[in-house]
Amino acid sequence: MQPVYIRSAELGAPLTDKPKETLREVMLSAATKAIAKGGLVAQDIDAIFVGAMGGFAHERFMGALPLWIANQLDLRSADVAPMMIGSSETGAWTLRSAFQALRREGHWDNVLLITGEQMNPLLDQQAVSAAEREAERRERNATISQIVDEADREYGLNMLRIADLFMDLVADSHHWSRADLTELLLPFIALEKYRRVRRYPFGQFYRNHLDNFEGYLSRPAVTHYYRLDDVTPTSSGAVAVVLSRVPRADAVVEILGMGQGYVPASLTKRYGAARTFQSIRAAYKQACNDAGLPLSWLLDCDFAIIHDAFPSIEYAFLAELGLSREAIVERLVSGWSNPFGGLKGCGHALGASGLLQVAKSFQTFTNDPTYIDPSVPRGPSPFPALVKGPPFETCFTTSVGGALANVVVTLLRKGCKELDLARWTRTSSAPPDAARERVPTIEPNRGMRVLARTRLRHTPAFGDDETPLTQHVKDPWVFLLENSLSDGTGCKALGYSSMLFAVGSLVRCECTQFEGVDYWRVAQLLPESPSQPTSVASRSSIEFTIDLERRFQQCGYRRAPLRFLETPHELLGRYLIYAEVADPTKEPAEVARMTQQLGRWQPGHKVQIHRLKKDGPQLEALKLWSALATVQEISLPAVMELNLSLGAPVLVRDYIDGIPLYEASRRSAPGDTVRRWAADLINALDALQRAGLNHGGLTSTAVLAESRGRAIINALPVPGERRQRDASGLACVLVSLLEGKAVADESQARQLASDRSERLGPRAMLLELVRACLSQEGETLNLGPLRAILADV
Repeated sequence: MQPVYIRSAELGAPLTDKPKETLREVMLSAATKAIAKGGLVAQDIDAIFVGAMGGFAHERFMGALPLWIANQLDLRSADVAPMMIGSSETGAWTLRSAFQALRREGHWDNVLLITGEQMNPLLDQQAVSAAEREAERRERNATISQIVDEADREYGLNMLRIADLFMDLVADSHHWSRADLTELLLPFIALEKYRRVRRYPFGQFYRNHLDNFEGYLSRPAVTHYYRLDDVTPTSSGAVAVVLSRVPRADAVVEILGMGQGYVPASLTKRYGAARTFQSIRAAYKQACNDAGLPLSWLLDCDFAIIHDAFPSIEYAFLAELGLSREAIVERLVSGWSNPFGGLKGCGHALGASGLLQVAKSFQTFTNDPTYIDPSVPRGPSPFPALVKGPPFETCFTTSVGGALANVVVTLLRKGCKELDLARWTRTSSAPPDAARERVPTIEPNRGMRVLARTRLRHTPAFGDDETPLTQHVKDPWVFLLENSLSDGTGCKALGYSSMLFAVGSLVRCECTQFEGVDYWRVAQLLPESPSQPTSVASRSSIEFTIDLERRFQQCGYRRAPLRFLETPHELLGRYLIYAEVADPTKEPAEVARMTQQLGRWQPGHKVQIHRLKKDGPQLEALKLWSALATVQEISLPAVMELNLSLGAPVLVRDYIDGIPLYEASRRSAPGDTVRRWAADLINALDALQRAGLNHGGLTSTAVLAESRGRAIINALPVPGERRQRDASGLACVLVSLLEGKAVADESQARQLASDRSERLGPRAMLLELVRACLSQEGETLNLGPLRAILADV
């Protein structure tokens, strides 16, 4: 078979959600540039392949698009392939078709590939009013939703919810807590991608300035795990690539091989263990076989361009390489995977993305200054040992269609020298099959195995859902149960009171709540067996998480909230203390990770530890702590234990990683969120009062907005003479929400409140609550009038 080279790879224009040109115009621009950059003329092109997902309102009829482009380019003698239609893997699918034909056919020398998508209206045609923008969004999402299998879509599944299910599998199989995912790993990945895309001028977020955790946390949550900055944007753009039998003299980049793996589009029709993605494995294996390389070659590549529409998908690709949890994280955040920000940073024009991955590889190999800004430094990597080059020699790319239903893998290298196969022995890096755990399967189980230990939740009206999942919350599980077990098991849903059982206790679904809305969790698919891994974090994985936290702060993504200790030390035999709180907005404490199971808290859980001060009113403080340990309220950090260490009392509480509430309110918090914050504060004070406590230390800096959007009173209750009235403290907090800044004391709160006049909406409610607080006297706050105000909203 003949070798196949990439002669050129060009984008028609920077990817954007505000296109100035139509899809046809930007495709034509990309093709014209690719032909010229490859040192060719139109008469040198022997064949043309064009691909897109299609179906978006702004794209017009696509059936005749290849012929239109061929005529515009004056390709009179070129073979014109039929239009390639798919989803987000269309670009890679188009590449594979052309690659196989060029490698085998003898009468083609140069083939032009063009793929693209226009997911957004032209800039001068975009909606102005909120209602029109909402209509545009719904129409666009209705088109995107076609990627999900029709049967799954009918019961409330969309790509956002499926990506959330996949993240559940990641959390379960690799021992991630939700807090560490949402407050550490996911923001680390997102912020690093934004930093790296600043070197790629054609990326949609090339000029994005989000560079800190506080900014990330202020963005809206779109699922249980993801915020807006975790998922790829809708984009418009086009890319063109010229394949050739003859390499360009100054840029020799060869496609070594390609592979494809696919499974049924519907989750309920897939066989196999939940932690195994058969489509990824098959694509890896076929690509390596096609190139005559061992699977270990993939791990030794200089970099990889991996499909990252959602972090769970990128994580799955690395997991299927047989990498450990720690090695996956290192490659995710170091820049080895997606060195220029991936689809998340560059944009995800669905039909173009598969070919864009390969184009970016070519541009990286050639260090093309048009696409890689030489004026922007690479910057330090969180894991510098993994980052190589330039020059680079080898890489692979991946592309995905649907919910990991169709996967295409491409292997590339720079240069023409013979491959040194001895370098990639099967002992240098474990191939996927050897490293993956073996999970026992029961053949009658189909889709439910894929959804084992996963959740279907209510999510906001965001993405491709037209109806809130709350209206479907029962139906998906009935559907999945009925389609997952053979008739011989006698599966039957018995009811939805608090638990859902299948006959024979094969499946048990527990009803829980997310933001006040019921969702169902598959709590048990099969009886636990010793061969199945448990969700217990080892000491080494805890230490790795601590190291990751340190690197996150060293990269400048946090405003120094922690002062890390040089040598961590243990407390009470179950807490590994590794830092102190350095952020003045947080309660002074030591920070630790649990090393043993404690009730419902798993090893690795992050806690804050308070030691009783010798110079304070110790007895009264101890009484306060003892009473606090009996309080269970979502808006107060949970108390894990009150114990003695070397004869001195210590209080261990849940660590709250958030930003000051007034800072969160400054970032355009919606009205229902503001109302919920006020309700959180009132409920927390009510819980304290029922335990016989007044807080006494409520200030505008003592209340945090945590990652799930709740308002948490992080400060400990204050004993003795330093105590202030809760009415004054709550007034300061509520005024800080109105002003978007810290409020020092009651006098400042009174002054600011008197200067304001709000007539409608959540701000009027806050102002009414402030005045109700300031009208009260006495140490104990009367919450009745405040609840009445909330009830009237």
